[in-house]
Formats: sequence, C-alpha cells, structure tokens
Amino acid sequence: MSIFAVEQVMWDVSRDGRMAEACRTDPGDFLAGYRLDAQEAQAIASLDIAGLSAWGINPMLLMQAWNALVGPDAIDEYLARMNGAGQARKADHG
Repeated sequence: MSIFAVEQVMWDVSRDGRMAEACRTDPGDFLAGYRLDAQEAQAIASLDIAGLSAWGINPMLLMQAWNALVGPDAIDEYLARMNGAGQARKADHG
C-alpha cells in the first residue's frame, strides 16, 4: 500500500474542483492516473472513509476530499462512515 498515493488523490480532489468532478464522474478513469492498487482504488471510489482511515490516511485529508466529492451538507453521512466498520482493513492491506 502506498499511503502517499492515496493521500495524493485526497489532496488533488480537495484542492481542484475539476479533479473532484472527474473523480465523481468516472472514478475508474480518474484513479487510473495514480499508482494505486485495485483495493486502494476501490476504497477511494466507494469512499470507504473508515477503511481509509484505518490504513492511516490523514483524517483531515479525508474530510477535505469528502467535502469536495460529496459536499459539506453530507457531514452526517461522513461521520456515520467514519464511525462504521469500513470495508477496507489495515490488517488486510499494508
């Protein structure tokens, strides 16, 4: 696992609205431009916030990316996902 590659995606979508839109529109195509394995790409595409956090992804980057991809009005869903079981697991990856 590359925490750097995942965090680069989070940074890019949170700082550039065009990148966030590209990720929303076609996550597979957008994420193909990064050095991610299939599990990382799936976790990002599905916004597995709890799983990404369990891998050690910076929580502020996760929230910034969530706001860029979903919007700040969906903070309740973000918190539910963050507090949920998550699909990805640190033990499963990295």
